[in-house]
Amino acid sequence: MSGIISLSHSCFLPRLYAAPRRVVRMSAAETKLTPMKLGSLTVKPPSHPTYDLKGIIKLALTEDAGNR
Repeated sequence: MSGIISLSHSCFLPRLYAAPRRVVRMSAAETKLTPMKLGSLTVKPPSHPTYDLKGIIKLALTEDAGNR
């Protein structure tokens, strides 16, 4: 094969045309949020074993006692 390189690749030639663009039309709509008190946003911790600190300490002490 001959060593001919195609020069039609976009990195070699400057763009002489504008890329087609999509036009998106949007309308502004008013949204009304209900006012919330900060006290009502209490989030409970997940039921994860690390939140049971007394149980974790008891388990750790039991494991340590078993090593003797």
